[in-house]
Amino acid sequence: MHGLKRSRRGQDKRIPSSRFVSSWDLQQAVWQRMVDSYLDVWNKQIFPNHKLYGIKIIGAWYDSDRNQLVWIRVFDSEQERRVKLLDAYNHSPERTVVVPVASYHMASSFIRVGDADVFRPQDTPDPSVLETAVADQARKYAADRGGARAPH
Repeated sequence: MHGLKRSRRGQDKRIPSSRFVSSWDLQQAVWQRMVDSYLDVWNKQIFPNHKLYGIKIIGAWYDSDRNQLVWIRVFDSEQERRVKLLDAYNHSPERTVVVPVASYHMASSFIRVGDADVFRPQDTPDPSVLETAVADQARKYAADRGGARAPH
């Protein structure tokens, strides 16, 4: 593998729920001299190939301080993850061709599997969340300190 570190995989957490949403946070440290080349591969091959197989990527960014690309893909169910990622995309000719090229750019790669079911964004703002005891405490704290944030 051209002296690159092997990927470490997070635990596959099974969530016994009809509201299963799994997030896969991929953190890829890229060799500094290859950042532009890898971003080109990601933009022109990896992202479109995921889209081709119906895999949702909901966010991606590059952390220049760490030479690290982070991207998040989500699945609505364990069955969707199995069908789209494990059965289709992971065995696709598109992935087979791009993996050696993408891997050559990476100093390390880490996948973290998480439960995205905790996020339930609404289409419109709900003012009731601003009418709680915690919201009242926050407003009092800010007023007493001239708008300062609470220490955590």
